[in-house]
Amino acid sequence: MKHLSILGKINATIGILFFTAGIIILVIDVNQDTFLLHQSMGIAYLCLGISIFLSGSFFKKKSRHN
Repeated sequence: MKHLSILGKINATIGILFFTAGIIILVIDVNQDTFLLHQSMGIAYLCLGISIFLSGSFFKKKSRHN
């Protein structure tokens, strides 16, 4: 993460948090037998977390080589 700018690091952190929340919600749904693939918020959070995490790679620091 050294090559990411501040915004990239924030995006990566938020992506990890959404991904973790998605896993937790998914596990709770499966344990309670209320899991429906087309209505699961866990799947939505997983997808959102992955996309935000990957979008963080677009924010790289500019090199200082002249």
